[in-house]
Amino acid sequence: MKSLKEKVLKNKPSVVFLMETRAKESSKEFFRRRRFNFSDACYVNPIGLSGGLALWWQADINLEILFKSENLIHVAVKGGLLDFHGFISFIYGPPVGQQFTWSNGHCGSGHVKERLDRALCNLICRNTFVNAQVIHLDFVGSDHCAIVLHLDFRDSRSRRSFKFEAFWLDHPGFMDLIKKSWYPLDGFSDAMPVPVLANLKRCSRELDLWSSKTFLNNKKLIDKLVREFQKCKEGLLTVEKALRADEILKELKEVWEREEKYWWQRSRIKWLDFGDKNTKFFHSSTIMRRNFNKVLRLKGDNDVWLDEEPVIAAKVKSYFDDIFASSGPRDFEDVLSFVSPSISDLDNFELCKPVSAQEIKDAAFQLGGSKAPGPDGFSSMFYHHSWAEVGVQITKMVQDFFETGGIKLARYCPTLTHCFFADDSLFFFEASHENCSSMKAILDLYCNASGQLANLDKSCLFFSPNTPLNVRRDLSDCLGIGDVENPGNYLGLPVVWGSILEGRDLLLAGVCWRVGNGADISVWCDPWIPGRPSFKPLPVPIEGVPLDWSVRDLIHNGRWRDDLLATFFAEEDRRVILKIPVSVTDRKDKLCWTGCKNGCYSVKSGYKLAIDSNVGLVVNAASPSSVVNKNFWKGLCLSGRFNEIGFSSFQLWLDSLMEGNDSLEEEGLALVAFLCWYIWKGRCLFVFQRKSLDPIATKSLAESAWAEFLSRRKDKCSPPALGLPGDDQLYWQPPAPSFVKVNTDGAFSVGDGKAGIGVVFRNVSGGVLDGCAALVDANSAFMSEALAVRKALEMAVSLGFCNLMVESDCLNLIRSLNGDTSCGLWDCSAILDDILSLKASLGNVSFGWIPRSYNLVADWLSKAVVWRMCPLGWVSSPPSSLALLLAADLAVVRTGVG
Repeated sequence: MKSLKEKVLKNKPSVVFLMETRAKESSKEFFRRRRFNFSDACYVNPIGLSGGLALWWQADINLEILFKSENLIHVAVKGGLLDFHGFISFIYGPPVGQQFTWSNGHCGSGHVKERLDRALCNLICRNTFVNAQVIHLDFVGSDHCAIVLHLDFRDSRSRRSFKFEAFWLDHPGFMDLIKKSWYPLDGFSDAMPVPVLANLKRCSRELDLWSSKTFLNNKKLIDKLVREFQKCKEGLLTVEKALRADEILKELKEVWEREEKYWWQRSRIKWLDFGDKNTKFFHSSTIMRRNFNKVLRLKGDNDVWLDEEPVIAAKVKSYFDDIFASSGPRDFEDVLSFVSPSISDLDNFELCKPVSAQEIKDAAFQLGGSKAPGPDGFSSMFYHHSWAEVGVQITKMVQDFFETGGIKLARYCPTLTHCFFADDSLFFFEASHENCSSMKAILDLYCNASGQLANLDKSCLFFSPNTPLNVRRDLSDCLGIGDVENPGNYLGLPVVWGSILEGRDLLLAGVCWRVGNGADISVWCDPWIPGRPSFKPLPVPIEGVPLDWSVRDLIHNGRWRDDLLATFFAEEDRRVILKIPVSVTDRKDKLCWTGCKNGCYSVKSGYKLAIDSNVGLVVNAASPSSVVNKNFWKGLCLSGRFNEIGFSSFQLWLDSLMEGNDSLEEEGLALVAFLCWYIWKGRCLFVFQRKSLDPIATKSLAESAWAEFLSRRKDKCSPPALGLPGDDQLYWQPPAPSFVKVNTDGAFSVGDGKAGIGVVFRNVSGGVLDGCAALVDANSAFMSEALAVRKALEMAVSLGFCNLMVESDCLNLIRSLNGDTSCGLWDCSAILDDILSLKASLGNVSFGWIPRSYNLVADWLSKAVVWRMCPLGWVSSPPSSLALLLAADLAVVRTGVG
């Protein structure tokens, strides 16, 4: 009771709610009357020695008890609480809310903290009391911490800072103001970035003045316009009133849009755009975000809470001073001795090239326009819309930085280079003196290289329970870091280890070795066969199976040993293995994440694998937003049952199709995909644009898209054309002088798995120098295209061609070879690595994309070899259909067409 008395005197609440009183009404009434100045009360007696509730309130509160039970007191407030009129439920219930509002008081590993207390409100209440805050007090006198709800919390207001407003961009005078305020470089004598900083400061000052004169308070303006509109509607409606009413509505629309954009910018909501009349939602989101981001209290040293703003500011400054503490000059020599050079001279030359103006502009425009602004208050949208005026100076500032390696933020301030530091890190290793010595050496190397200091005072060692006490002491002395029995919940450490183990298991379920030379992969123990269960081969009951084989033992001269595959592997495994590409440049094996096509892990793909692999997961089926016409389902050429109750049966049916049901061929699965896509598009149009559902039109659109997809795919592997292209098609272009151009193409047939590659080398005159048309093992169209390019570079090495222009009509392949890692396929990465390795062994090699019309000869070769229509001596004696294509390209060279 002493602790409660102290809290009441300090916070002066109007209403007090007590839980787990464990005392009858008479006992609590005694304390209320004798020690607390509350005029009214309501009680719920405990059951035995547990529970019990008490509600006290002041005389100026008009409060009516509506319902009470052992877990709840529900009241109506009719005035006196900051003019609040509404309902409040005081609940003693299950865990919700801010973390750690209750502790069991046990010591050591038995110490448990839970989330048991929180204040909840609806949206109307939140918008009414925008300054409402919930404060958690200390654990004194109870195993629960008291929570205080301030409906009108007032903290000290900092000086208003400049913030660039999105709605300024819509005003026709915005760019004129920027042109006047942004001075050219010849007006400055200082080096960069001083001119840019000065211009930004001037623009912010002028924009503030302009905004205060141009834009009135939106709320007040809306009220004024509404009143004027009401006057126009009063009495007899004249032509003048009608015209004025129309003008007012137009003005109102502009102000409403401006107000909505104002709150949208502050809400930081990315999934919902402004323009959809969501001002109230954006306003509420802004209030919640601001309150969530406020730092009202901070736990300092020795777990002492700091709640005064100057003290909090001093603590934050001290924290970052410690982080950025420098140990002196940096020395990278020891660190770099462990790094093996992996960048070629050519790559290094590209990396060291001056940054171009276009690169700087692209980087600036890739920043989200509504992202949080910098300290100067300017968000990216300012630069996007004002680049014509500010772009030259921004470009020069960035280029100067890359050239000098430093930057000055003011005329007389020191030059800043870079700040590199580690914040909180977790290291896991075996508790041995050798490991600790290595860890200490690594930390010392890091500090010497970075110039930073490791904060050992805020570090701790946490040992597993079976670690002997003498080992703990020895290793703590070695590292100079104290050990703890229980690290608490810092960084969620009690669950970190379990989460890491779960994450490890998830990664193991989703990774597969990409075969390079096969030396690092165990044939029977490691995952390395794409598409097979667990990516491992099926066990074959054959005596004498070598258990210590590596995949390299199955490869000879860059090809799979089919004799061993046929002897020791199941037939279904053998067929898949033969399609796995083998490195021709002895590239190392590599672990890839199969959840993403490029082999790189993403959180989204990891989550999907976790969901798919969790058999016990229960997903509630979404209820349909409207009843679907039965004729829609009857019109689909699909088997399956559907009803008006929900889509759960559809979900099960779709899952069975995607999991390998053989009732539909691939073309049928493609139709399912297009139907689902257009059903989803129809649903979105209904939900967001209120467009009516038209099942028959949805079915028609899906089937049209499906038919176009099939026609394009069949065209890829159809027999090669026998005639010349039409007049409207484009033609092949000759290479630059001293270069050889090689055109490549791959043809892949999903039905029978056949793949063909076509390669043709030509000189500046269009003459054929050499070429290749061959059948290859592949499992995708992308792989066949990549194999064609690899074959071209292998031939270029043997033919002695140094300056090479490689062209393909596979856009994703060219993007991948030019550095866009998102476009490649992980099971083709060995081929891509081979291509880049072969490129490095040549002279000047470029990769370019061309449309199919430019690539007709290579296209003909790839298809002809699949259809067994390409003669062996085609280079010197091409068949008539190929000769016509070559002649057409040659005619372009001679006439200069194109």
